[in-house]
Amino acid sequence: MKRFWFICFSGLLAFSSGAHAASPEIRLLTEQFSPLNEVHNGKTRGVAVEILKAVYAHMGRPDPSGDIVAMPWSRAYAEATSQPNVLLFSIIRTPEREGLFHWVGPIMAANVALVGKDSLPADVDWASLPKAYRYGVLQDDFSEQQLIAKGLPRTSMLFWASPQSGARMLMRGRIDVWVYERSSAFAALAQLGENLSDYQVVHEFKCGDYYFAFSRGTDEGFMWAFQEAFEAVERSGERVSIVRKLVKSKATVSAARP
Repeated sequence: MKRFWFICFSGLLAFSSGAHAASPEIRLLTEQFSPLNEVHNGKTRGVAVEILKAVYAHMGRPDPSGDIVAMPWSRAYAEATSQPNVLLFSIIRTPEREGLFHWVGPIMAANVALVGKDSLPADVDWASLPKAYRYGVLQDDFSEQQLIAKGLPRTSMLFWASPQSGARMLMRGRIDVWVYERSSAFAALAQLGENLSDYQVVHEFKCGDYYFAFSRGTDEGFMWAFQEAFEAVERSGERVSIVRKLVKSKATVSAARP
């Protein structure tokens, strides 16, 4: 009889261990980046957050909002490229980053703008990134890589850590051009009480799509379950509905499937 209970107890331990392995602790990392993801009054919100909640619902998992950790982008990116079981969002998928993550998406299209004061000269070829100007860039962001690839030296760049600090650098004249997502840039300026008519987009370029990115070494069972749930959200039209509801620019709604 004792042997029977020992076998049963061992079986329960094995089942418990297996269930735990099937539900790993996934670190959900993001940054302050409206309208995709932000913390407002202690609560996470945004396009990516709502899509994440829909994916978790399809997986039969509870609302993950309380588990999302917002931190400076360079720190989140460093953790996602060095630790397993990390889900980083929202991140632009690029050839340079392709092998660093397992990608799930797209969330929505990514458009990076060069935002400056209205007093900036209009006759400048901003697409060529003239080196005489100072560019405010988020460190370790795609925009930094893009500017370097286009030949802009790091000496022309000043780095900012949050949308508010980037906006203040532009407001105070520390930078001439703020390199950021258009709606996010103007949202940050508005929050600081700026008159938006005093600012302009001097150039804008489509640079890919935003994705969810799993770090190397993340539990494969969880990743594939997440992938299947995202595809279900996509088929149901929920993703497009969320983007249309929360983003004013229709250009960001349709992101090409990889």
